[in-house]
Amino acid sequence: MNTPSFKTLDLKAHRCPTAFISARKGIDSFLETAKTGDRLAIQTIEPSIERDLPMYLNSDAQDLKIEQVLNGDISQKAIDSWEESFDKEDWEDCSQHCFVLIKS
Repeated sequence: MNTPSFKTLDLKAHRCPTAFISARKGIDSFLETAKTGDRLAIQTIEPSIERDLPMYLNSDAQDLKIEQVLNGDISQKAIDSWEESFDKEDWEDCSQHCFVLIKS
């Protein structure tokens, strides 16, 4: 019996359209090797992902289902990790991290 795998896709401080493009690429890559029960966790600050992801899965990745969506405050640790690669304007109007758990 195979143990289900768990993969994480951290979109960091990317905003749309880059966040959604990266999410789609990550999902497509996950689909190439996913077995029943495998999970992919997508972490993002882009609020539109929560709205747009179900439509994408319904049209292009029908073998996957959203199992859970959680929202939480963005940690200072996350912000500190973004400071070298992103401008403050990328995240300053966001206060929430969205975590989407997808199951194959």
